[in-house]
Amino acid sequence: MIFRRLILVTFILFSVSAHDLLAQTNIDSLKQSKIYKSVFQKKTTDSLYIGTYSRTISVGPIYKYKTYQFIITDQWGIGNPVEFQPNVNDRLGLRVQYQGFIINLHFPLPSNNHIFGKTKSTYLGLSFKLPFKNWQHDFFYQNHRGFYVANADDIIPSYVLGRPFPKRGDLRTMELGWTSKMVFSNQFSMKAAINQSEKQLRSKGSFVLGSTVLFHGFSADSAIIPKEQIQFYKDINGLVKGRFFTFSFGPGYAYTYVFQDFFITGMLLVNGGIQFQGYRNDGVLGKYRFGFKLNSSINYRIAGGFNLEKFYGSIVYDFQNQHIKIKDSKITTRLEGVNLNCGLRF
Repeated sequence: MIFRRLILVTFILFSVSAHDLLAQTNIDSLKQSKIYKSVFQKKTTDSLYIGTYSRTISVGPIYKYKTYQFIITDQWGIGNPVEFQPNVNDRLGLRVQYQGFIINLHFPLPSNNHIFGKTKSTYLGLSFKLPFKNWQHDFFYQNHRGFYVANADDIIPSYVLGRPFPKRGDLRTMELGWTSKMVFSNQFSMKAAINQSEKQLRSKGSFVLGSTVLFHGFSADSAIIPKEQIQFYKDINGLVKGRFFTFSFGPGYAYTYVFQDFFITGMLLVNGGIQFQGYRNDGVLGKYRFGFKLNSSINYRIAGGFNLEKFYGSIVYDFQNQHIKIKDSKITTRLEGVNLNCGLRF
């Protein structure tokens, strides 16, 4: 009986030890993997490729020419697209930077309200990079109230080119989001490519993993679809309001070419994910409908400029879009434009 008990205790102790050894081996193997090192371990940059600045504060103006488009299309190609735009293409603002933290505040410049209508608009952006990784984060908030029908000559037979565009002063849109870009190479600086708070010393590229969490909402006092197009959009002819949460991620690639103090950067990201939807499709008194859809988006950027110890400057072309699918129709929000940045380091 004692012998059997000894065997049982020995077996239990051996099993526990073997389990702990196996678990420790699996943990050690995981810690040696490239994925674990890339995500969890501290990332030290290669000083031969990436330089830092002793001046940690920079301030400078920023000018943006950026078009925001709110486009409704029929996925079967029966109706013509309906394209709304706010009257806020030109913006002037200020960018303040402390090390990797950046705040952007922009204000719309005056434009022709008689032709394009009046738009109230706000944009606020915050960017930073985690101190222990080559991982860029961007938070942004923007809203617009007041749109005009940009392609009125295609969808409204009575419209005459040269006259003021049809207005939708009651149409409102809002976007609140977070995007991240994780770089897998310690020889490529996302801060140098986007914010110029570091300096890329030698040409280098890297694979990038991007992710997005986005809330998008829109509303109007009456149906968004113009009456001239209702027959082609019978599935959403009473659409007046929507709220959408999107979670997506995907791969990308970025490359910076360096010539002395000048640089050119190109970056492409393609994301896919899931979108949770809530919308009112039966007029302002209609009930809310809920659902979810698969979602896709694309973002690419081309930038060029110079990076010195005291001064920096760049010109950036940026394009990004998001899709919202409702029944047989699709809403696309598209941002496209050019940014001019310059600043002084302190």
